[in-house]
Amino acid sequence: MFALVDRYLLKQLAQSLALCLGVVSLVVFFSDTVFDALRELQHLGVALPVAITFITLQVPQALSLALPISLFLSTLLVYSQLNQQLELIALRLSGFSLWRLLRPALLVGALCALLQFTLLDAWVPQAQQHSEALKRQLLNQSQVQLTQEGLTLPLFDDLGQLKNLLYAQHAEPDHLQGLTYLEHPKAAPQANPHKAQWLQLIQAKNAHYQGGAWRLHGVQAYMLKEGDSGSNPSSSPNNSQVAYQALEELQRPYLLDPAKKLEALAGHLKSEQLSFAQLAAFIGQQEAQSGGQVPSPKLYLKLWERWSAPLNCLLWVLCALPLALAPPRQRNSQGFVLALALLVLFFVVKALVFTISPHRLPLLLFGWALSPSQVACALAFVPSLLLALMGGLGLQQKNRQL
Repeated sequence: MFALVDRYLLKQLAQSLALCLGVVSLVVFFSDTVFDALRELQHLGVALPVAITFITLQVPQALSLALPISLFLSTLLVYSQLNQQLELIALRLSGFSLWRLLRPALLVGALCALLQFTLLDAWVPQAQQHSEALKRQLLNQSQVQLTQEGLTLPLFDDLGQLKNLLYAQHAEPDHLQGLTYLEHPKAAPQANPHKAQWLQLIQAKNAHYQGGAWRLHGVQAYMLKEGDSGSNPSSSPNNSQVAYQALEELQRPYLLDPAKKLEALAGHLKSEQLSFAQLAAFIGQQEAQSGGQVPSPKLYLKLWERWSAPLNCLLWVLCALPLALAPPRQRNSQGFVLALALLVLFFVVKALVFTISPHRLPLLLFGWALSPSQVACALAFVPSLLLALMGGLGLQQKNRQL
Protein backbone atom coordinates (compact mmCIF):
# COMPACT_ATOMS: atom_id res chain seq x y z
CA MET A 1 0.00 0.00 0.00
CA PHE A 2 2.79 2.35 0.83
CA ALA A 3 4.45 1.72 -2.57
CA LEU A 4 1.11 2.25 -4.32
CA VAL A 5 0.61 5.60 -2.59
CA ASP A 6 4.16 6.66 -3.47
CA ARG A 7 3.62 5.81 -7.12
CA TYR A 8 0.34 7.69 -7.17
CA LEU A 9 1.84 10.81 -5.62
CA LEU A 10 4.93 10.66 -7.83
CA LYS A 11 2.74 10.46 -10.92
CA GLN A 12 0.68 13.47 -9.84
CA LEU A 13 3.81 15.46 -8.96
CA ALA A 14 5.54 14.61 -12.27
CA GLN A 15 2.57 15.70 -14.36
CA SER A 16 2.08 18.91 -12.40
CA LEU A 17 5.81 19.70 -12.48
CA ALA A 18 5.99 19.26 -16.25
CA LEU A 19 3.04 21.63 -16.73
CA CYS A 20 4.35 24.28 -14.31
CA LEU A 21 7.89 24.05 -15.68
CA GLY A 22 6.66 24.63 -19.22
CA VAL A 23 4.57 27.66 -18.28
CA VAL A 24 7.14 29.29 -15.97
CA SER A 25 9.99 28.62 -18.42
CA LEU A 26 8.10 30.39 -21.18
CA VAL A 27 7.50 33.38 -18.91
CA VAL A 28 11.18 33.52 -17.89
CA PHE A 29 12.45 32.78 -21.38
CA PHE A 30 10.50 35.50 -23.14
CA SER A 31 11.62 38.18 -20.74
CA ASP A 32 13.19 41.54 -21.43
CA THR A 33 16.66 40.00 -21.41
CA VAL A 34 15.93 37.68 -24.32
CA PHE A 35 14.13 40.40 -26.26
CA ASP A 36 17.08 42.77 -25.77
CA ALA A 37 19.45 40.09 -27.07
CA LEU A 38 17.23 39.49 -30.09
CA ARG A 39 17.13 43.21 -30.85
CA GLU A 40 20.93 43.31 -30.64
CA LEU A 41 21.21 40.44 -33.12
CA GLN A 42 18.65 42.09 -35.38
CA HIS A 43 20.71 45.28 -35.53
CA LEU A 44 23.69 43.18 -36.62
CA GLY A 45 21.74 41.69 -39.50
CA VAL A 46 21.84 38.12 -38.16
CA ALA A 47 20.16 35.44 -40.24
CA LEU A 48 17.17 33.54 -38.86
CA PRO A 49 19.01 30.19 -38.31
CA VAL A 50 21.71 31.96 -36.28
CA ALA A 51 19.06 33.76 -34.22
CA ILE A 52 17.33 30.45 -33.51
CA THR A 53 20.66 28.97 -32.39
CA PHE A 54 21.22 31.92 -30.08
CA ILE A 55 17.72 31.51 -28.61
CA THR A 56 18.29 27.81 -28.03
CA LEU A 57 21.46 28.57 -26.08
CA GLN A 58 19.39 30.58 -23.59
CA VAL A 59 17.17 27.61 -22.70
CA PRO A 60 19.41 26.16 -19.92
CA GLN A 61 19.54 29.46 -18.08
CA ALA A 62 15.76 29.86 -18.34
CA LEU A 63 15.28 26.34 -16.98
CA SER A 64 17.60 27.01 -14.03
CA LEU A 65 15.52 30.05 -13.09
CA ALA A 66 12.16 28.35 -13.60
CA LEU A 67 12.84 24.97 -11.97
CA PRO A 68 12.64 25.94 -8.23
CA ILE A 69 9.49 28.03 -8.75
CA SER A 70 7.87 25.27 -10.82
CA LEU A 71 8.66 22.67 -8.16
CA PHE A 72 7.11 24.85 -5.45
CA LEU A 73 3.95 25.53 -7.46
CA SER A 74 3.51 21.93 -8.59
CA THR A 75 3.86 20.59 -5.03
CA LEU A 76 1.40 23.18 -3.78
CA LEU A 77 -1.14 22.32 -6.51
CA VAL A 78 -0.93 18.54 -6.04
CA TYR A 79 -1.27 18.52 -2.26
CA SER A 80 -3.97 21.22 -2.33
CA GLN A 81 -6.02 19.08 -4.72
CA LEU A 82 -5.52 15.98 -2.57
CA ASN A 83 -6.51 17.96 0.49
CA GLN A 84 -9.70 19.31 -1.11
CA GLN A 85 -10.68 15.80 -2.26
CA LEU A 86 -10.20 14.47 1.31
CA GLU A 87 -7.51 12.04 0.15
CA LEU A 88 -4.97 13.40 2.59
CA ILE A 89 -7.42 12.94 5.46
CA ALA A 90 -7.95 9.32 4.45
CA LEU A 91 -4.21 8.75 4.35
CA ARG A 92 -3.76 10.43 7.74
CA LEU A 93 -6.44 8.17 9.23
CA SER A 94 -4.58 5.19 7.74
CA GLY A 95 -1.49 6.07 9.80
CA PHE A 96 0.47 8.29 7.42
CA SER A 97 2.40 11.11 9.08
CA LEU A 98 3.06 14.45 7.41
CA TRP A 99 6.70 13.51 6.81
CA ARG A 100 5.58 10.22 5.27
CA LEU A 101 3.20 12.07 2.94
CA LEU A 102 6.00 14.43 2.05
CA ARG A 103 8.45 11.67 1.09
CA PRO A 104 7.45 11.46 -2.62
CA ALA A 105 7.70 15.25 -2.92
CA LEU A 106 11.12 15.21 -1.25
CA LEU A 107 12.24 12.56 -3.73
CA VAL A 108 11.13 14.77 -6.62
CA GLY A 109 12.83 17.72 -4.92
CA ALA A 110 16.09 15.78 -4.61
CA LEU A 111 15.99 14.91 -8.32
CA CYS A 112 15.28 18.56 -9.16
CA ALA A 113 18.17 19.65 -6.91
CA LEU A 114 20.50 17.35 -8.81
CA LEU A 115 19.17 18.69 -12.10
CA GLN A 116 19.56 22.26 -10.85
CA PHE A 117 23.20 21.70 -9.90
CA THR A 118 23.86 20.11 -13.31
CA LEU A 119 22.25 23.07 -15.04
CA LEU A 120 24.22 25.68 -13.08
CA ASP A 121 27.55 23.86 -13.12
CA ALA A 122 27.59 22.34 -16.61
CA TRP A 123 24.84 23.19 -19.05
CA VAL A 124 24.47 26.92 -18.34
CA PRO A 125 28.26 27.64 -18.48
CA GLN A 126 28.63 25.71 -21.73
CA ALA A 127 25.62 27.45 -23.28
CA GLN A 128 26.85 30.88 -22.20
CA GLN A 129 30.32 30.19 -23.59
CA HIS A 130 28.85 29.16 -26.94
CA SER A 131 26.58 32.21 -26.89
CA GLU A 132 29.47 34.61 -26.26
CA ALA A 133 31.58 32.85 -28.90
CA LEU A 134 28.73 33.23 -31.37
CA LYS A 135 28.45 36.95 -30.67
CA ARG A 136 32.21 37.42 -31.05
CA GLN A 137 32.14 35.52 -34.31
CA LEU A 138 29.37 37.74 -35.63
CA LEU A 139 31.18 40.88 -34.54
CA ASN A 140 34.43 39.86 -36.18
CA GLN A 141 32.82 39.05 -39.51
CA SER A 142 33.74 41.61 -42.10
CA GLN A 143 30.23 41.85 -43.53
CA VAL A 144 28.80 42.86 -40.17
CA GLN A 145 28.79 46.63 -39.66
CA LEU A 146 29.12 47.61 -36.02
CA THR A 147 26.99 50.60 -35.18
CA GLN A 148 26.17 51.44 -31.58
CA GLU A 149 24.26 54.43 -30.28
CA GLY A 150 25.40 55.53 -26.84
CA LEU A 151 28.30 53.08 -26.50
CA THR A 152 29.75 52.71 -22.98
CA LEU A 153 32.85 50.52 -22.87
CA PRO A 154 34.75 49.85 -19.62
CA LEU A 155 38.30 48.54 -20.08
CA PHE A 156 39.75 46.31 -17.36
CA ASP A 157 43.24 45.19 -16.44
CA ASP A 158 44.35 41.62 -15.77
CA LEU A 159 43.02 41.78 -12.20
CA GLY A 160 39.55 42.73 -13.36
CA GLN A 161 39.89 46.30 -12.05
CA LEU A 162 38.59 49.23 -14.07
CA LYS A 163 41.44 50.84 -15.99
CA ASN A 164 39.81 53.13 -18.54
CA LEU A 165 36.25 54.09 -19.41
CA LEU A 166 35.10 55.07 -22.89
CA TYR A 167 31.80 56.61 -23.94
CA ALA A 168 30.77 57.54 -27.48
CA GLN A 169 27.45 58.91 -28.67
CA HIS A 170 27.90 56.96 -31.92
CA ALA A 171 30.42 54.19 -32.59
CA GLU A 172 31.49 52.38 -35.74
CA PRO A 173 34.49 50.05 -36.26
CA ASP A 174 36.85 52.90 -37.22
CA HIS A 175 34.92 56.02 -36.28
CA LEU A 176 33.69 57.46 -32.97
CA GLN A 177 31.58 60.57 -32.40
CA GLY A 178 30.98 62.50 -29.19
CA LEU A 179 33.85 60.75 -27.42
CA THR A 180 34.53 60.92 -23.68
CA TYR A 181 37.53 58.94 -22.44
CA LEU A 182 38.59 58.61 -18.79
CA GLU A 183 42.11 57.35 -18.11
CA HIS A 184 42.69 55.95 -14.61
CA PRO A 185 46.15 55.65 -13.04
CA LYS A 186 47.39 52.09 -13.22
CA ALA A 187 47.13 50.37 -9.86
CA ALA A 188 50.37 48.78 -8.71
CA PRO A 189 50.63 46.86 -5.43
CA GLN A 190 54.17 48.07 -4.86
CA ALA A 191 53.32 51.69 -5.57
CA ASN A 192 53.51 54.28 -2.82
CA PRO A 193 49.95 54.94 -1.62
CA HIS A 194 50.91 58.53 -0.72
CA LYS A 195 52.15 59.28 -4.22
CA ALA A 196 50.07 61.60 -6.36
CA GLN A 197 47.71 60.04 -8.89
CA TRP A 198 46.71 61.67 -12.16
CA LEU A 199 43.28 61.23 -13.72
CA GLN A 200 42.84 62.37 -17.31
CA LEU A 201 39.48 63.13 -18.89
CA ILE A 202 39.51 63.54 -22.66
CA GLN A 203 36.57 64.84 -24.66
CA ALA A 204 36.65 64.88 -28.45
CA LYS A 205 34.15 65.72 -31.15
CA ASN A 206 35.17 62.69 -33.22
CA ALA A 207 37.94 60.11 -33.61
CA HIS A 208 39.19 58.11 -36.60
CA TYR A 209 41.34 54.99 -36.65
CA GLN A 210 44.27 55.47 -39.01
CA GLY A 211 47.79 54.10 -39.16
CA GLY A 212 47.41 51.82 -36.16
CA ALA A 213 46.26 54.58 -33.80
CA TRP A 214 43.20 56.65 -33.03
CA ARG A 215 43.30 60.33 -34.04
CA LEU A 216 41.08 62.51 -31.87
CA HIS A 217 39.84 65.85 -33.22
CA GLY A 218 38.46 68.81 -31.30
CA VAL A 219 40.05 67.66 -28.05
CA GLN A 220 39.53 69.07 -24.58
CA ALA A 221 41.76 67.42 -21.98
CA TYR A 222 41.41 67.75 -18.21
CA MET A 223 44.10 66.56 -15.78
CA LEU A 224 43.24 65.99 -12.13
CA LYS A 225 46.04 65.42 -9.63
CA GLU A 226 44.95 64.13 -6.22
CA GLY A 227 46.20 62.16 -3.25
CA ASP A 228 49.66 63.79 -3.08
CA SER A 229 50.44 64.00 0.65
CA GLY A 230 53.78 65.62 -0.07
CA SER A 231 52.34 68.59 -1.94
CA ASN A 232 51.43 71.88 -0.34
CA PRO A 233 48.03 71.49 1.34
CA SER A 234 47.30 75.15 0.75
CA SER A 235 47.26 74.67 -3.03
CA SER A 236 43.56 73.73 -2.90
CA PRO A 237 40.98 72.88 -0.25
CA ASN A 238 40.85 69.25 -1.30
CA ASN A 239 44.59 68.93 -1.88
CA SER A 240 44.05 68.44 -5.62
CA GLN A 241 45.03 70.23 -8.81
CA VAL A 242 43.23 70.56 -12.14
CA ALA A 243 44.85 71.36 -15.48
CA TYR A 244 43.01 72.08 -18.75
CA GLN A 245 44.28 71.96 -22.32
CA ALA A 246 42.57 72.34 -25.70
CA LEU A 247 44.13 70.48 -28.66
CA GLU A 248 43.43 70.37 -32.36
CA GLU A 249 44.41 66.70 -32.57
CA LEU A 250 45.51 63.96 -30.20
CA GLN A 251 46.68 60.40 -30.81
CA ARG A 252 45.85 57.40 -28.67
CA PRO A 253 47.26 53.99 -29.72
CA TYR A 254 44.33 52.10 -28.25
CA LEU A 255 40.77 53.09 -27.57
CA LEU A 256 38.79 50.40 -29.36
CA ASP A 257 40.54 47.80 -31.52
CA PRO A 258 38.77 47.72 -34.92
CA ALA A 259 40.21 44.25 -35.61
CA LYS A 260 38.13 42.93 -32.68
CA LYS A 261 34.91 44.78 -33.29
CA LEU A 262 32.36 42.85 -31.30
CA GLU A 263 34.70 41.24 -28.84
CA ALA A 264 34.84 44.43 -26.81
CA LEU A 265 31.06 44.78 -26.86
CA ALA A 266 30.40 41.08 -26.25
CA GLY A 267 31.27 41.53 -22.62
CA HIS A 268 34.00 40.33 -20.32
CA LEU A 269 34.30 37.01 -18.60
CA LYS A 270 31.13 36.28 -16.63
CA SER A 271 30.66 33.97 -13.70
CA GLU A 272 27.82 32.21 -15.55
CA GLN A 273 30.37 30.96 -18.10
CA LEU A 274 32.38 29.07 -15.46
CA SER A 275 31.70 25.91 -13.50
CA PHE A 276 32.04 25.83 -9.72
CA ALA A 277 35.62 24.51 -9.87
CA GLN A 278 36.62 26.98 -12.59
CA LEU A 279 35.06 29.92 -10.74
CA ALA A 280 36.78 28.91 -7.49
CA ALA A 281 40.14 28.67 -9.31
CA PHE A 282 39.51 32.05 -10.97
CA ILE A 283 38.80 33.68 -7.59
CA GLY A 284 41.91 32.09 -6.09
CA GLN A 285 44.01 33.37 -8.98
CA GLN A 286 42.66 36.89 -8.53
CA GLU A 287 43.40 36.79 -4.81
CA ALA A 288 46.95 35.63 -5.47
CA GLN A 289 47.53 38.42 -8.00
CA SER A 290 46.04 41.10 -5.75
CA GLY A 291 48.00 40.14 -2.64
CA GLY A 292 45.23 38.28 -0.82
CA GLN A 293 42.59 40.95 -1.31
CA VAL A 294 39.12 40.04 -2.58
CA PRO A 295 38.69 41.78 -5.96
CA SER A 296 34.90 41.32 -6.10
CA PRO A 297 33.06 39.82 -3.12
CA LYS A 298 30.01 39.24 -5.32
CA LEU A 299 31.99 36.52 -7.05
CA TYR A 300 31.78 34.56 -3.81
CA LEU A 301 28.01 35.03 -3.83
CA LYS A 302 27.89 33.63 -7.35
CA LEU A 303 30.19 30.81 -6.30
CA TRP A 304 28.18 29.58 -3.31
CA GLU A 305 24.90 30.14 -5.11
CA ARG A 306 25.81 27.01 -7.09
CA TRP A 307 25.13 25.09 -3.84
CA SER A 308 22.36 27.19 -2.30
CA ALA A 309 20.18 27.08 -5.43
CA PRO A 310 19.95 23.24 -5.52
CA LEU A 311 19.34 23.22 -1.77
CA ASN A 312 16.44 25.60 -2.28
CA CYS A 313 14.65 22.96 -4.39
CA LEU A 314 14.27 20.76 -1.32
CA LEU A 315 13.33 23.70 0.89
CA TRP A 316 10.60 24.85 -1.50
CA VAL A 317 8.99 21.42 -1.09
CA LEU A 318 9.01 21.85 2.71
CA CYS A 319 7.28 25.22 2.34
CA ALA A 320 4.62 23.93 -0.08
CA LEU A 321 3.01 21.25 2.10
CA PRO A 322 1.97 23.48 5.06
CA LEU A 323 0.46 25.99 2.64
CA ALA A 324 -1.53 23.24 0.91
CA LEU A 325 -2.99 21.82 4.14
CA ALA A 326 -6.13 23.82 4.84
CA PRO A 327 -9.57 22.74 6.08
CA PRO A 328 -11.18 20.83 3.18
CA ARG A 329 -14.40 22.80 3.26
CA GLN A 330 -12.58 26.11 3.34
CA ARG A 331 -12.39 26.82 -0.37
CA ASN A 332 -10.43 30.02 -0.39
CA SER A 333 -7.15 31.15 -1.84
CA GLN A 334 -5.41 31.80 1.46
CA GLY A 335 -2.69 29.22 0.78
CA PHE A 336 -1.96 30.58 -2.70
CA VAL A 337 -1.87 34.16 -1.41
CA LEU A 338 0.65 33.14 1.23
CA ALA A 339 2.61 31.25 -1.42
CA LEU A 340 2.76 34.36 -3.59
CA ALA A 341 3.86 36.43 -0.60
CA LEU A 342 6.59 33.89 0.18
CA LEU A 343 7.84 34.02 -3.42
CA VAL A 344 8.00 37.82 -3.33
CA LEU A 345 9.75 37.80 0.05
CA PHE A 346 12.30 35.25 -1.14
CA PHE A 347 13.30 37.24 -4.23
CA VAL A 348 13.39 40.51 -2.28
CA VAL A 349 15.77 38.96 0.25
CA LYS A 350 17.85 37.48 -2.56
CA ALA A 351 18.08 40.87 -4.27
CA LEU A 352 19.11 42.53 -0.99
CA VAL A 353 21.79 39.91 -0.46
CA PHE A 354 23.42 40.79 -3.78
CA THR A 355 23.30 44.51 -3.04
CA ILE A 356 25.02 44.21 0.35
CA SER A 357 28.76 44.73 0.18
CA PRO A 358 30.55 42.25 2.48
CA HIS A 359 33.24 44.89 3.00
CA ARG A 360 30.73 47.15 4.77
CA LEU A 361 28.79 44.53 6.71
CA PRO A 362 30.02 44.28 10.33
CA LEU A 363 28.97 40.65 10.77
CA LEU A 364 30.17 38.94 13.95
CA LEU A 365 29.53 35.27 14.65
CA PHE A 366 30.32 33.77 18.07
CA GLY A 367 32.84 36.52 18.69
CA TRP A 368 34.79 35.72 15.52
CA ALA A 369 35.11 38.48 12.94
CA LEU A 370 34.48 37.05 9.49
CA SER A 371 36.42 38.01 6.40
CA PRO A 372 34.55 39.49 3.39
CA SER A 373 34.75 36.15 1.59
CA GLN A 374 33.24 34.34 4.59
CA VAL A 375 30.52 36.97 4.90
CA ALA A 376 29.70 36.53 1.21
CA CYS A 377 29.47 32.77 1.72
CA ALA A 378 27.08 33.26 4.66
CA LEU A 379 24.98 35.75 2.71
CA ALA A 380 24.56 33.30 -0.17
CA PHE A 381 22.62 30.96 2.15
CA VAL A 382 20.40 33.63 3.76
CA PRO A 383 17.48 32.98 1.33
CA SER A 384 17.86 29.23 2.01
CA LEU A 385 17.70 29.91 5.75
CA LEU A 386 14.49 31.87 5.22
CA LEU A 387 12.87 28.95 3.39
CA ALA A 388 14.05 26.46 6.02
CA LEU A 389 12.54 28.53 8.84
CA MET A 390 9.24 29.06 7.04
CA GLY A 391 8.93 25.41 6.01
CA GLY A 392 9.98 24.00 9.39
CA LEU A 393 7.68 26.23 11.41
CA GLY A 394 4.79 25.58 9.02
CA LEU A 395 5.19 21.80 9.21
CA GLN A 396 5.45 21.90 13.01
CA GLN A 397 2.28 23.95 13.26
CA LYS A 398 0.31 21.74 10.86
CA ASN A 399 1.51 18.60 12.64
CA ARG A 400 0.06 19.91 15.90
CA GLN A 401 -3.25 20.89 14.31
CA LEU A 402 -3.87 17.63 12.44
